[in-house]
Amino acid sequence: MSEGPADGSPGYNFEKPSRKLPQNAPASAERRPAPGSAFQYDSLDHETDSIRLIQILPGPDGEVVRCTIRHTTISESSYTCLSYTWQPEFPNHDVEINACSLSVGENLYQFLHAYCAYAMRRSPVDYSWLKYKRTLSPSLWIDAICIRQSDGTEKNHQVRQMSQIYTDADHVLIWLGQLEDCEHLFRDLNNAYNSRFPVVAIDEKERLEYELLAFYNSPYWSRLWVVQEILVACGTPDRKIAIFSGQQLIDFDSLYIAISKTTGNIGRFAITCLTNSQFHKYGRHSLFRTRPRGDFVVPSPLRDLLVAFPQECRDKRDRVFALLSVSNDTSFIQVDYDLTKGELFQHVFAQYVHDIHLDECASFGAILIESLELGDPSADLEFSNLSAFSSLSDNHPQHTY
Repeated sequence: MSEGPADGSPGYNFEKPSRKLPQNAPASAERRPAPGSAFQYDSLDHETDSIRLIQILPGPDGEVVRCTIRHTTISESSYTCLSYTWQPEFPNHDVEINACSLSVGENLYQFLHAYCAYAMRRSPVDYSWLKYKRTLSPSLWIDAICIRQSDGTEKNHQVRQMSQIYTDADHVLIWLGQLEDCEHLFRDLNNAYNSRFPVVAIDEKERLEYELLAFYNSPYWSRLWVVQEILVACGTPDRKIAIFSGQQLIDFDSLYIAISKTTGNIGRFAITCLTNSQFHKYGRHSLFRTRPRGDFVVPSPLRDLLVAFPQECRDKRDRVFALLSVSNDTSFIQVDYDLTKGELFQHVFAQYVHDIHLDECASFGAILIESLELGDPSADLEFSNLSAFSSLSDNHPQHTY
């Protein structure tokens, strides 16, 4: 944490934006209705890489969270992306955006409160070995606030450039939620990481196993969009991922090393839990970005991604859309929330049958149907002309269907 300014006001562990805003971008492109009224979005320019960014304003703990919002572009801004889960979404809470009211979900509200309190804190918890040592950009990109969720056209535009949003971000900030056990884990791991040859006492093993399981079982790791958000950030030359504990910023790679180092001294059960966790998959990719002994690496075929990442998502179409940026064979697919699940299946399958062997078609179709949770294909797909299967027959005329 940097020291406060000379005037005695609270200091921020933030850096000033290093890139200038485009000349045609106003400081805040959103309207400012009467204070207290519902926040109204102004339209983004869908012909450019336009986005919205927010900045959390300092304020006493317990007060309403206040933010400003502005329009800018990906290429001309410094910002931090938040990676989190929308659940728990209820109850909803109001926050102030440009002095107007906007409703956000429970987990996001907890983050905004915790982050505001962290920025105001002069002496945060010191995890010297695990601490994320870079200073954060003050502007935040948070999907639930920065995308007008009720506007399908805008949602298509923003999700299509999601990979670029996370690739160009100065930092990606992971919020696991308010998990007290994780705070204890980070403290214990920091002590272990500080020791060259950590020895875990017998009476500490059970506690560490419990804390590690709580960390691995965080709902965050079961969220599908995390796949893109973490793996895209891992693929940049300067790894820039931090976990926000509510008390401190934890460096992602340092945390993975500390967990791996400590787990080996706990026992076989802890090792098994680590190797079976999604966190292990992301951690290995971030550190090594290789594929030794079959370890997963991106980009990969969509079929492999659907099998490797069976995580949860509220909109089942995101089972495809959320993996596009880490796939190497989906250039023909565009994010389009106007498509039904059946239409999306038809489009993807019809394209894939041109490039895969006949014996793989049925297998891929089954994987895609299961991923989209189509249930009864004949009812869900509404293939009046069975075009996907017609193309399959055209590509393999030697077989009869």
